[in-house]
Amino acid sequence: AMKLSICTDVMADLSFTEMLDKCVALGVEGIEMTGGGWSPAPHFRADELLADRSLLASRLKEIDARGLKIAALNCSGNPLDPGELGERHRGEI
Repeated sequence: AMKLSICTDVMADLSFTEMLDKCVALGVEGIEMTGGGWSPAPHFRADELLADRSLLASRLKEIDARGLKIAALNCSGNPLDPGELGERHRGEI
């Protein structure tokens, strides 16, 4: 059976929990969250979650409580850019 997933960046205007509730309402089963790069990472900042394990645990609990699964973690960018952009993207990736 096919499982429907969505990249949560399309709901950047919603809070984390509002985004999760919207996914459930849409019948989505999996979420793809972006942690940086081209994305402003509205729901998943890898640096923040790695620095605060209780925040990470809380976010994972919210996902699990709704029966959702993490389908992918995404960090698309341009790490080969020789300037500041590339430096930032390399750090985030």
